[in-house]
Amino acid sequence: MALVMPSTAAMARQETPLDASLWAFLGQLNQLLGLLFVLRQSLKKVEQEIQTLLSSTPPQRFVLGLGSVLSVGDITAYPSKRLYRTYTATVWEAIDETYLTAIHTMMARHSAWTVAQAYEAFETFVNDIAEGFVHALPTTTRPVTRRRRRRQQTKKVLDRLRSEAPQIGEWEQANSRGLDLRQWYDVVGEVRHAITHSDEVIPARVLRGFSSERRTLLRQCFPGMEAGESYSLRLDVEDATRALRIFGDYAFVVFKALCIQQGYDWNILVTMLRTSS
Repeated sequence: MALVMPSTAAMARQETPLDASLWAFLGQLNQLLGLLFVLRQSLKKVEQEIQTLLSSTPPQRFVLGLGSVLSVGDITAYPSKRLYRTYTATVWEAIDETYLTAIHTMMARHSAWTVAQAYEAFETFVNDIAEGFVHALPTTTRPVTRRRRRRQQTKKVLDRLRSEAPQIGEWEQANSRGLDLRQWYDVVGEVRHAITHSDEVIPARVLRGFSSERRTLLRQCFPGMEAGESYSLRLDVEDATRALRIFGDYAFVVFKALCIQQGYDWNILVTMLRTSS
């Protein structure tokens, strides 16, 4: 699913040094959303077929596909000759609810992966747009390089952009979503870390450092379950979709504020369909 670029009607607007960063980021978000949608639709069809067979009397076995049967090799049989025996494992059959649970788990995992990928794409966007804006910064400012892109580095870049374009900080708090984007970004950073490194669990030591506002944002935007003093994420497609949209909105806040600071025409989305989310 490709992002629709501006039509001829928008060609009167002069391109700015910041445009490419925003378009690239929105394209990545759109691709993530498209893949999420395709996977959900495909798995829904499989789920419906399995449910139909399980509800029959007697329940029928469901074979996903003979072409996907796993072959296991005995690599200890003839090591000197580099030969081995292969044995065919059983085909994937559905005779109970196990496979429906596996489908739900797969969709939840992909939803979480989508959020993590969007976070990393936003980091890239922030650093890229800062490079496009760097000519307006003091000459002593060191340009951001790709190899230095880390979570703390990106936060420092955002801090510098806020100092150069104060409207970023204003709109992070005063916006139509009624969402404190700065607090949200800190929360989603921990969510991404949990998804990538901690099996989708935010540990107690991290939660203890959360303010009450961040805890509320965590529960509202990234549902999960309390597991002792830790927090186990339970994200679904709707949660991931909402996160993608917020990332898109946040990117536009940064883009618009920087454009205004430089006197650029910020209305890059003029030809895109207006939707509410």
